[in-house]
Amino acid sequence: MLDARYSADYFRSLDPGQLKRTILALSPDEASAILHDWEFWARPDQLPPPGEWFVWLLRAGRGFGKTRTGSQTVIAWARAAESMQILIAGRTAGDVRSLQIEGPSGILACSPPGFRPLYEPSKRQLTWPNGVVGVIRYGDEPDGFRGFEGGRAWLDELFHWKRASDAYDNLLFGMRERGCGGVRIIVTSTPKPTKLCKELLRESDTVDTRGSTFDNAANLDPKYLDKVRRKYAGTRVGRQELDGEVLEDNPAAQWTYERIAATRVESCPDVERIVIGVDPAASHGPDSDETGIHVGARGANGHGYRLQDLSGRYNPEEWSKIVVSAYHRWNANAVVVEDNNGGDMCETVIRMIDPDIPIIRVHAKHGKRVRAEPIAMLEEQGRLHSVGVGMDGLETQMATADLDGDDDDDRIDAMVHAFTELMLGGASNSDPLKALAALAG
Repeated sequence: MLDARYSADYFRSLDPGQLKRTILALSPDEASAILHDWEFWARPDQLPPPGEWFVWLLRAGRGFGKTRTGSQTVIAWARAAESMQILIAGRTAGDVRSLQIEGPSGILACSPPGFRPLYEPSKRQLTWPNGVVGVIRYGDEPDGFRGFEGGRAWLDELFHWKRASDAYDNLLFGMRERGCGGVRIIVTSTPKPTKLCKELLRESDTVDTRGSTFDNAANLDPKYLDKVRRKYAGTRVGRQELDGEVLEDNPAAQWTYERIAATRVESCPDVERIVIGVDPAASHGPDSDETGIHVGARGANGHGYRLQDLSGRYNPEEWSKIVVSAYHRWNANAVVVEDNNGGDMCETVIRMIDPDIPIIRVHAKHGKRVRAEPIAMLEEQGRLHSVGVGMDGLETQMATADLDGDDDDDRIDAMVHAFTELMLGGASNSDPLKALAALAG
């Protein structure tokens, strides 16, 4: 039996010489037990809470260890065999496979010797040696949750699913197994102020565990931690993405999560025109702004559709390749580039890759809030939509950024350039007040 004094924190407290002597004093069985004992390695907030609960909501920042916690919880449930079916679901098929099943913190990597499940992707199934079955489902296929009749479920990044409420409601009808010691659902997710998130937090049988990126500092790169701390600590984005806080909408922002969700659609109708909006960063480096890259479309019905956000921190060679690739992949009509920050350079680097791409250069004469107002009004009128999910970075910026302040807004700028061209014929760049008046009727 392993000495009760041993814990991960105890091992970390030893100097290298003490650590080596302690490890060498362990028997092979003790060493194997430590290696695969989750309670040994886990922090208290990564272990299932005591008492009777229906949902354990682990809402935490990126890097907290949510995936590892979900995997280890599922493995413990399978070992106990209290329920013979465990549902395992993520945002998409790719996410489930690459993160929850095969990832470095996934179920296969965390499984101890002798209790590794058989993974059959074609059947969407895991089977453990004791006969417990893991039923795999995908958040973008909510009807697939019908028919499940188990007593355990792990839902990863639930609040980022395309039709989270539909999938969750379908699951609830099947969570009725008796004799399993009480039905349990673990939800591991970076939070978003969605209707479902708020509903779960209000339920009396939900245990809400909050965690920060920095809680897992011992297992994360110090340079990464220093970077995100300096850039995001104390900001609204940091409070959500690092601290796991459910934010209310920023009154200074021009969009709300509710409005974005209300206008979201699953697909785009017949398209009349597609453009790539680009807001290039003035410099490139670890502390530079992002280059905003947005793919927007105008449908035959006169509505605008956000198709893809490709923004990121790139050098000119990188972002120009991304823009040209998106132009051809989407069969776009033009690229719209803000030329306030080196318009000649922007056009040059694009044309070095493809000299035939039509480029529309716009010069932003007015403040960002004034330029964005006509586009925000289109959303209020139900004429601007996000297509599907996968644009979390953009949508978070839309609902949190104060365009009169110094909040990050490069993704918004690229989107505004795209839809100003698509929906307003470039009008708001020359006179956004006239464009706004026209929209207001």
